[in-house]
Amino acid sequence: MQNATVLMGVADDRVEDAVGVVRASCHARVEVRAEVTAPEFAEWIDCGIQEVPLGGGVVFVVAVDRFTRIVPDNADGAVR
Repeated sequence: MQNATVLMGVADDRVEDAVGVVRASCHARVEVRAEVTAPEFAEWIDCGIQEVPLGGGVVFVVAVDRFTRIVPDNADGAVR
């Protein structure tokens, strides 16, 4: 897997548990990339093969003022 965006809603007392799950799932890696630079910039920019560190994660903890659950009200699954 390259990238993932995950949205979780958890109770206040479970936030640290959720952050722990994300932390355990995020790993660092190094990707080798070939940099292509326009010739006029070659003097100023380090060209060639570069090792780029990637990975990790970002977690936003945000208080939710309102949570609304919408469920289907009939057998066909349509929400009305």
